[in-house]
Amino acid sequence: MSNNSGVDNNSSEWGNYSIVEADTYMKYLITYMALDTIFAVAGTSINVWFLTAMLLSPKIRSRLRNKIICGMLVVNLIASAIICPFFIIRTAADFLIEDHVVHCYVYTVHNNIYYIQNFLSNWYIFILVCVYTAQVMNFEPVFTPQWVKMLLTAVIITSPCVFAVFFVPLTRTNYGETFDGCTINTQELVRVYKSLDTIVPQALIILLFVATAVLKLRRYLQGHSDTLRVQLIDDITPADHWYPFVALLVTAVLSDFGETAISLYPELFFKLAFEIWMGLYIAAGILNYLLVLLIPGIILLFPDIRERIKSWRPCRRSAPSADVVVTYEKNTSQLSQI
Repeated sequence: MSNNSGVDNNSSEWGNYSIVEADTYMKYLITYMALDTIFAVAGTSINVWFLTAMLLSPKIRSRLRNKIICGMLVVNLIASAIICPFFIIRTAADFLIEDHVVHCYVYTVHNNIYYIQNFLSNWYIFILVCVYTAQVMNFEPVFTPQWVKMLLTAVIITSPCVFAVFFVPLTRTNYGETFDGCTINTQELVRVYKSLDTIVPQALIILLFVATAVLKLRRYLQGHSDTLRVQLIDDITPADHWYPFVALLVTAVLSDFGETAISLYPELFFKLAFEIWMGLYIAAGILNYLLVLLIPGIILLFPDIRERIKSWRPCRRSAPSADVVVTYEKNTSQLSQI
């Protein structure tokens, strides 16, 4: 549970905690390692299953909505298969060696990966809601050259990744060795990161939902006769229901709440007793990493994905094609007549 709101942390305050409460600190480190192990095993297994099932279905992966969902599953895998094991190894090293300049570089690499993953999680949900809004507006642009459509899809999926790779190192992880550990970024930079990482995308998602609801209501009220009104309702009903998207937003807000509070107002938490502060830190980490397990459950609310996950088995042989079945039945009937 490599929630790094408290691992950006070899500041003087954190150092004082580790000296005064060394035994308690070690117990919490062991707790982190146990929880990270659970998230690593369960999160990797579930997300690999869902991602493989979706990518092996041409029908499923052909939709833009499902391509974005696959991107979200990849982000989950970064958290469960890379960040969690990285944190376990790094924490185990804390038991064996003391901080030095190489260890500070390890902090930098680990935290860069963590915050890039966290950044992508929220913005992919925003892009997914944009697709839903486009459905409601019946906005379906047709691109004659196939390569234009493929290029646009690639830009939509990769643009958050490109931005995060350049943006995160500038605002979150600038570690260097000092006399009492590793330096950390200023609180102003942390607030800039957290605003663009969490507050801005989630606020935009809420605005999109409001705009979508107003649009649907306006188009409904524009119908004057009952026949026209029914036609309008049928026209504006999107292929997807609204509740999977709302569930993703609510889950993202709840999972980011603890870390956002700690990142924006760390001085309030450092004033608490050590046991309370560490308990809140663990709770924030659990909330943050629940996305790894909850997103696969939420996407089952989409009927096509649910049916694919229910029917797909990795070792199941593919069913014979219709032509083979017809030929076999024809030959069987001919043999019975002989």
